[in-house]
Amino acid sequence: MHDAFDLATELRQHLCAGSNLMWQGRSRSVLLQGRLSLSHDEVVTGETASVVIEVPQQWQTIPPLARSYEAWIKRGVEWHSSSNFDRVLCYVFTGHWQHHLGRLSSRSLDKSVAHYAANWCVNSLAWLLYRHLYAYEHGITKWNSAWGGWAHSPDEAWQDFEKLKQGGKI
Repeated sequence: MHDAFDLATELRQHLCAGSNLMWQGRSRSVLLQGRLSLSHDEVVTGETASVVIEVPQQWQTIPPLARSYEAWIKRGVEWHSSSNFDRVLCYVFTGHWQHHLGRLSSRSLDKSVAHYAANWCVNSLAWLLYRHLYAYEHGITKWNSAWGGWAHSPDEAWQDFEKLKQGGKI
């Protein structure tokens, strides 16, 4: 059984020094607070963002919830961010997460699955947050279609995901 602390511990290694890790008994999750480097697959930068990541006990099927309260975060579905006050970021498609982690979990050790999931989570979050910061710094008001991302409607996202799976791209 994968434990929320396994993934939270892996995630914490990616946050800057001084991050906090707390058990949330009511929601049965682990909460991390800290600063995340915005460097990712495509960009190396010294920029960081304050993040709050909530790792659910069922993280193999439910991706961690991520939030940032940075002033430069743009809100709205177009920006893969909730438009209300909860500031949830949509950095990964749940179906994609379930598919990959389900396959990996069936043939790997718990720690390696947590390591893989943490890297995916951190890279995807940094990728999204970097685009928010870039847009803020350059006065960009609309999501650049060249940046990609899953469809905003859950039904459309599932259809896109299924097409990619059938085409062997996932």
